[in-house]
Amino acid sequence: MIDELQGLKHLDVLSLTVRDTSCFENLDSHHILVTCTLTLCLKGEDYGNLSSHLDIADLGLANLKYLDTLQIKRMVDPYSWRKTAKLSCFYGLRFVEVVDCTNLKNLDWLLCAPNLSQLHVYGCSKMTTILGLYTTKTTPFSKLTVLRLGKLPHLWRIYENSLPVPFLKKIHISGCPVLTRLPLNSSSAQTSNLIIEGEEKWWNGLEWEDQAARNAFLPCFKPCK
Repeated sequence: MIDELQGLKHLDVLSLTVRDTSCFENLDSHHILVTCTLTLCLKGEDYGNLSSHLDIADLGLANLKYLDTLQIKRMVDPYSWRKTAKLSCFYGLRFVEVVDCTNLKNLDWLLCAPNLSQLHVYGCSKMTTILGLYTTKTTPFSKLTVLRLGKLPHLWRIYENSLPVPFLKKIHISGCPVLTRLPLNSSSAQTSNLIIEGEEKWWNGLEWEDQAARNAFLPCFKPCK
């Protein structure tokens, strides 16, 4: 199939679902297809099948700089990109969705996606943080507009420090009982029209930098129905 696609001389946009490493290696060897790939879905069939293990840490991820949308679903151990990815590796990445990745503990590689606009993470039972505390030249999530987190029972931090999020419009949190702090402070409240959706019990248990920060974001909260 990859070889057949290579013959399409007028191909401009390509969306792919990849289920094993050999398929990804074959794609990576075709420069034209890589530069056309705007949407990539890494997908495992089931947790008992070896196809659910996809390790692309050593592949040419830098060639995916045109990637706009990345979906990772039901992967037992989907990647270890932080070791190999360069800061500009996912410069074009705007949308990321991570679903049911059982061993995933963080998404530190998102530091390599400075233009990320939407992040959706669901059902990752071992995830404890979204980003660790790293020193980088860019501010994480500076272009983020939508953040959706659900069914993450061990998630306790999104990011340790408060972040300027001038474009953030919506935060939706559900099923994250130990997430007790958002990466927001009173300065972050300059974001206009922000909506924070979540369970009322969760909202009432949030910790804030100070009372001023809590007061600033109180009008933003909308309880989930």
